[in-house]
Amino acid sequence: DETQLPCYGLYNVNAQNGFSSCETEAGFSVDERLAEVEQKAAELEDKLQNEVAQQKMNIIASEMNQLWDDELNRIWSELEETLDTAAMEALRVEEREWIADKEEEIRKAGLEVEGGTMKPLVTNRKGAKLTKERVYELAEVLKENQK
Repeated sequence: DETQLPCYGLYNVNAQNGFSSCETEAGFSVDERLAEVEQKAAELEDKLQNEVAQQKMNIIASEMNQLWDDELNRIWSELEETLDTAAMEALRVEEREWIADKEEEIRKAGLEVEGGTMKPLVTNRKGAKLTKERVYELAEVLKENQK
């Protein structure tokens, strides 16, 4: 439809940051989507490595964590559509355990810099790492189920 934009974006002028989003075309494989997420994560990692202001580093780390969390939620939705009830319930139990373990690992990582300005950077990076690992685990479940 020529009257509708394919993407949208929000930008906070004061904070000088924002995001944009586009609907992906149907037919993208899980691997193609993961490659796209990896590309975005690499871009954020480059920004993080070149940043010197702690507040901006914390924001970039939060964006990376959100990037992987968004992909985890997308894969989870696809699993809900494709797995049978029993398999999905078993996965829910496993996911609850994974979330508790992840939160504990993040808490431990934050203790190393407790009270410091680096805490959001450290905890978001740990969250992003653990969520990325889980994304790939769930992607394998999804791919196996799609065969």
